[in-house]
Parts: sequence; C-alpha cells; structure tokens
Amino acid sequence: MEHAREEILVGRAVDGTASADEWTEIEARADADPIVWRRIGHSMRDEAFLRGGLDDAFAVADGVGLPGAAAPRFTRVLDNRFARAAVVLIAITAGFSIGSTSSGVASEAAEPTARFASPAELLRKYVEGGRAEGRVVDELPELLLHHRPASSGEGIEVFYVRRLLERRIVDQSFEIATDEHGRLAVVPGDLGESGPGTSF
Repeated sequence: MEHAREEILVGRAVDGTASADEWTEIEARADADPIVWRRIGHSMRDEAFLRGGLDDAFAVADGVGLPGAAAPRFTRVLDNRFARAAVVLIAITAGFSIGSTSSGVASEAAEPTARFASPAELLRKYVEGGRAEGRVVDELPELLLHHRPASSGEGIEVFYVRRLLERRIVDQSFEIATDEHGRLAVVPGDLGESGPGTSF
C-alpha cells in the first residue's frame, strides 16, 4: 500500500497537481529515502520526452492534407494533444481487434511468427503488404525518445518509435469536442476534410 501511495504522490508531483499537504508528504518520504527525488526527476524527464515526441508526430500529421472541402462542424475542438492521441490509439486498437481477416496482411499477421526470422522481417512484410493494398502510405523516420549506455557496457541502448503513415476508408468519423459547459464529448464528425482532432 505504501508503494501505491508513493506512485500517486510522484504522479501528482509530475503533473503539477500535488497539494501543499502532498508536497509535505513527498518531502518527508524523500528525507527518509532520497530515491523519491530521483523517481520524480526521471518521471519528469520521461514526460518531457513523450511531449516532444508527440509534438513532432502532430507536426507531421498537421502537414497531411485530406481530400474534401467541408468545413468542420465544431469549432470548439479540444486542443489537448494527449487526449487526441489517446482517442486515435483507441480507435486504431479497436480497428485491429475487430480486424478484417479478408486482408492478406491481417491473415498473415495472424499466422504463427515462427515462419519469420525476426520481428523486423515481420514488420517489413506488413509494410510491403500494406503498400500493395494501398493502406500503408509511407514509413516515417524513427523518433528517438531516450538513450542510455547499454547495461552490458558496450554500445548505447536507444528507445524509439517506429511510425507508419496509414490510410483507411471508413463510413463514419468522430470528433472530440467540448459542450457549452466545457466538458469533453465524443460527437459524430463530418466525413469531409478534417484535422487531427478527428478520429474514426
């Protein structure tokens, strides 16, 4: 239970939502165990890397035009990039879990991976199949999140994101908007041209 409480305190410190009493508790814990400050620092660093990576990803996404000329239905679309990223991730995950097994790429991905020499070969096969189907538009440059000396002492361990620009034909879309009270709402979107605030 103590560890869970410490996790909550670290999270609130990083988010900037810790109260004065919580800061007092954090300081007391850090006096007993200075590692608490290190955990807060590492968490802040990780958040900064994530924010920087998302800014780069959204800069690329903002530069991709979609066909159509319809104006957006809602002008008060939420400008919270983390929320947009979460909705896109959920939509993509839901799309893959529902799955279209009629797709050659999906059926090959469902087969045992033993026939592939490595995960890199499996990814290459997915990209090639996706390009042939017109689903994979491009493979974007890898995005470096973090690096550190390898634990073996030889080389550098890097953490990066592989990015694929993909397209899909859908029959409906959704937007994250705010209502008149400022609350988040998922609403049907316009199937015309839309920006990064739209999901499917």
